[in-house]
Amino acid sequence: MSENAARKLGRPACRGSPRPGRRNDEYRPPVVGERAHPHEIECESRGTPDDAAGGGGATPTAVRPEYRVEALAKGLRTLSLFTENRPTWRVSDIAPAVGMPLPTVHRVVMTLTAGGYPDHLPGGDYRPGAAVLTLGTAALASLDLVQVATPKLRELAGATRETVNLAVLTADRVPYLVRLRNSDLVTANIQVGSTLPAVHTSIGKLLLAYLEEDDLTSRIDTGSFAGNAGPNAKANPRRAPR
Repeated sequence: MSENAARKLGRPACRGSPRPGRRNDEYRPPVVGERAHPHEIECESRGTPDDAAGGGGATPTAVRPEYRVEALAKGLRTLSLFTENRPTWRVSDIAPAVGMPLPTVHRVVMTLTAGGYPDHLPGGDYRPGAAVLTLGTAALASLDLVQVATPKLRELAGATRETVNLAVLTADRVPYLVRLRNSDLVTANIQVGSTLPAVHTSIGKLLLAYLEEDDLTSRIDTGSFAGNAGPNAKANPRRAPR
């Protein structure tokens, strides 16, 4: 299909590299300074291009659907499955969890493994690798809240000789951003990066206690009480104290 014909059909021509099956004479290298359509960069034709709106060379203010790289989204969706409660996964379990075909998941996992994001264990399971740890550590270190709060938390830990934590409320869970442990040998197995149900932790309950009623109701439901908890933990929202 020629470039003109493609545009009449609302389908951008491929630039930068020829699409499989395209004749060599249909390949046109990108012009310097010209803004290529995202579909042309991806060499995929999906939907009608509307990138011309706003003028060439303008920087978009928001990510549009046509800028979505589906292969990357699949990889990120796969990585998001690994949690503290379930740190290892098999390919056969990942496929139904993310709703993708098994061959697709296998290719995604192989690609991620080559980059060091998951590690392949001898038994066939996968777990987060060093590359994920590096990203997580960099993300935590770059948070302004962590940088500002850490000196004060160290002062508090020194004055009380108790374990001091910093966590934030995200939906119905609390990720721990800072944990300064005291010298006690027996303590909860919580690390920086641990994410626990807010309703099952003292710091989570404290954060929930200061929410407006509508905000609390929108965050907490029966599913918020699922997972491991102590014998005295509340099992549903109706029994949870306000």
